[in-house]
Amino acid sequence: MSAQETMTYLEAESAEMKVVRSQLKSAEGEADYDLFVSYFTEDGTYKFDNFDVRSGRNNIKQMFSDLYPLVKGYLQKTIRYGHDIKSFEQLGNKVFCEMYTLYFIDGEERLRIPCFGVYTFEGDLIKSLKLFMDTSPLFFDTSKLIPFGKPYKGLGI
Repeated sequence: MSAQETMTYLEAESAEMKVVRSQLKSAEGEADYDLFVSYFTEDGTYKFDNFDVRSGRNNIKQMFSDLYPLVKGYLQKTIRYGHDIKSFEQLGNKVFCEMYTLYFIDGEERLRIPCFGVYTFEGDLIKSLKLFMDTSPLFFDTSKLIPFGKPYKGLGI
């Protein structure tokens, strides 16, 4: 895509789509979780994979600290994220984002997980985010975070 085509494409994005793109950027590289949660309403909710829903900015931010100790050791070396957006769609106050979440170790992409996000907006902030992805390649044991069913125990690598 040429620079002119990229500019036209980005100009065609809705304000909500631009918020989604900005929020994803805030979680990349040296992740800024304060900025990430600032895109939510005060009482916003975040449903990440099969984990419990987190409500409110503080609880959403706490989720990252709760999940980090469960991440497999080799991914803890350098937890840097990226996103490769495949498609954006919007219907009313909902934005649907199909993407890959990229995991980097020592600057090199080591893991690419497909995911799908459903963002519900209230005004210019995210009221609800539901992110669907298979996080099993990331974690050792998630049994303490999943309320129902048999959680993935990890490979123990």
